[in-house]
Amino acid sequence: MQIALHIGAHCTVEDRLLKCLLMNKEILSDVGTAVPGPGRYRRLLRETIQSLNGATPAPDAREVLLDAIVEEDDVDRIILSHESFICVPARIFDGGQLYSQLEFKLSGLRSLLPQDQIEIFLGIRNPATLIADMLGKLELEQRGSLLGGIDPASIRWSDMIARVQAVLPNAKITVWSN
Repeated sequence: MQIALHIGAHCTVEDRLLKCLLMNKEILSDVGTAVPGPGRYRRLLRETIQSLNGATPAPDAREVLLDAIVEEDDVDRIILSHESFICVPARIFDGGQLYSQLEFKLSGLRSLLPQDQIEIFLGIRNPATLIADMLGKLELEQRGSLLGGIDPASIRWSDMIARVQAVLPNAKITVWSN
């Protein structure tokens, strides 16, 4: 099965992409593509990966997870979208790195879906405007720690994409400028 996962980035398409896909859910279902509502998978994926904490999932974990996410029976592809899959907005620069939890989250996903073809979709934007918009989304007391000591001039999307490739070497990665 193909798992298409849109992972953000924050302050790019937000949920507009998902809303468009959901409006076309029936047409997509006719060609074997499921677009579950975010309530079916966002919390479930986050909590499942967190609870695994790097451990090997139970043998039936994949089937249990997919049964909870997908209602349809004849599905070849699932489209999931969650800009905060990697982390919440206030933590995008934790550890002095853009999306430092990326490896943990994608490794967890890979362990849950070992035989599936994972595709990653990522909208990016100029880091300077990303930082400005992120500051506007945070509470006043969170703003001072957003960058976590990272030099804004050192932020590179290419570094993050290389990390995705290292964790998911067989994944197709689609990146666009927002």
